[in-house]
Amino acid sequence: MTSMQAGRTASANLDMADLNITSVTHAHLLACVNTELLARAVPGRTLRILDAGCGNGELIRVLDVALSAWYPDCLVEVYGYDVGDHGVQSAGFFDSTVRRLSEESPSVDWTERLHLIGASSGWPFPDEYFDIVVSNQVLEHVDDHLHFFKETRRALKQGGVALHLFPLRHYLWEGHLHLPLVHRIQSHDLRYAAIKRMSQMGIGPFRKSKAAGEGRQLADYSELHADYVWHWTNYLTESQVYALARQVGLRASLRYTPEFYVQKLRQLRRKPAVRQYDTEGRALTDALGAKCLRYASSVTVRLESTNSYHLGVHGDEGGSAGSEPRQ
Repeated sequence: MTSMQAGRTASANLDMADLNITSVTHAHLLACVNTELLARAVPGRTLRILDAGCGNGELIRVLDVALSAWYPDCLVEVYGYDVGDHGVQSAGFFDSTVRRLSEESPSVDWTERLHLIGASSGWPFPDEYFDIVVSNQVLEHVDDHLHFFKETRRALKQGGVALHLFPLRHYLWEGHLHLPLVHRIQSHDLRYAAIKRMSQMGIGPFRKSKAAGEGRQLADYSELHADYVWHWTNYLTESQVYALARQVGLRASLRYTPEFYVQKLRQLRRKPAVRQYDTEGRALTDALGAKCLRYASSVTVRLESTNSYHLGVHGDEGGSAGSEPRQ
């Protein structure tokens, strides 16, 4: 029996330690999703989750195993897509993802659940189809953020949420190159020079790559990585996230950002990951914490497809926003 099949037959008491989660980002997003589903899961209901930018499918595996076990009275369906015309992924990655998940869970037709699309294509799913959309370290690679946010809004059910874990432009250490601040430099020449100079000083992985026998010259290494940042990353600021969300009609917050760092600390201390978060009364703590933590690493952006105010509906109770003042 595979790990995924075992997960489907497990009880609702399945422990986080039983899931063999090796990535703290996956553990965090699972806890976020579970926290959101606790208020949505009704016996007999179908719960659909989309992994936007699913990569090797490991997050899909984690979500499928855990949520199927934790919500046995619901039908849990996990979907995914990735793009085939972006330089981040290696050739053939998507076929490997489909093959791997099909081997682990042959009862699911993953050729129907997973899709490879173009970066500018619409997501291949119906309107208002998903309860939750998640992504892990994806938005810093998206070329057209407005398109991504519009598709998120379209694909979410009313009341659905999106949970995106990714670094903002604010953070100090560029995690792909393992060098400080190079993603903030606009000039290609200056970025190239910065990468080259810091690599000469022993900052970053260049010397380790040389020690590993890769044989790449410093000038080539610097040019390659300067081009990577230029062509394959696109960092947002916090203000841009809020502006995009408002433009497409989504609520936005950085809820769950401090919790990600709690999970990281638990991992460092070899403690089991938590499977849900208590966010009651934490709006101010989360907002202030995120203002500091956005410089350290990733933030968690929570988007919600909800609008409780409709013009003309609430205008009879003491006036409404935008209504004429009483004489």
